[in-house]
Amino acid sequence: MSNYKKAGYLMFTLTILHIVVSSIIAMFGELNATTGLIVNSLMITLLCIGVPAYLFIKTGKSGEKGEFYLTKPSLIQVVLAFVFGIIIFYALAHLNTAFQMLIELTGADLEKLGGLDLPNLQSPLNLVIAIITVAVIPAIAEELFYRSALLYSWRSMKKTAVCLFTAFLFTLMHSSVLTFPSLFLLGYFLASITYETKSIIPAMIIHFMNNFLSLLYSLNPTDSTIANAWEEITSHSIYGLVFLAAGIIAHIIIIKVARKANNKVQTEPETQAESDEKQEEKSNFPHIPIAISIGIYLVFAITAFKFLYS
Repeated sequence: MSNYKKAGYLMFTLTILHIVVSSIIAMFGELNATTGLIVNSLMITLLCIGVPAYLFIKTGKSGEKGEFYLTKPSLIQVVLAFVFGIIIFYALAHLNTAFQMLIELTGADLEKLGGLDLPNLQSPLNLVIAIITVAVIPAIAEELFYRSALLYSWRSMKKTAVCLFTAFLFTLMHSSVLTFPSLFLLGYFLASITYETKSIIPAMIIHFMNNFLSLLYSLNPTDSTIANAWEEITSHSIYGLVFLAAGIIAHIIIIKVARKANNKVQTEPETQAESDEKQEEKSNFPHIPIAISIGIYLVFAITAFKFLYS
């Protein structure tokens, strides 16, 4: 079975593991904030996402150079990834705010869903634990799964299609209905950048920066200078448009730099046999396991939306 088809069963494996492990965690009742972060990080992010992705990549390698986008990026790509990560964080924060305001106008009670339960981040130990569990591990595990395993395995699809599709799966997996638009946009940017740079490192950096900056603003008390600046930035929609425009420009720059670098690498033209193999893969897309996975996560999403109005 080709990686193209096996990737569908990888997504199905994640879905089943996610349900089983989440149910097991729920059996232990409410956990304190620190324990909750550690358990969810190890049991869900690592066990359900990171480990299957690692095993899939390890067993799926054929020795071809650049497989699964496990290549070293250029220094300029790394720098641009850090810059893009900061810009897109602010843009997505505005998108979240706008979407949640829209949901509230329909009568939804957003407080019912609550938020991420964080420990006291003034404690150095808690802060280190939070950074590792919220920023580092998700950035590595989720990028290995969605941008390395899935995106690479389905790269024979058109770029726009595969980037949008993997972004959709990435969004559904998080089951966070209040951040669906921002997660989808982030997922698309991460997929597009990985597709063009041929490396998951820039995506990992961007993913890390997004999660880390979220923690940074959770760290500061409401009367701090950073918190006040954050309130000022997020309270004006014009800032959101500016950051979104800056993010799109930064994305275009990263893509252009990547394409320029790729053009310098001499690649052999695709043979007829390789072309026929790609066409055969497309006709064998794993519809059933993917459809089941999407269906399960959609049920979770619909249930969460209904809960907001109950």
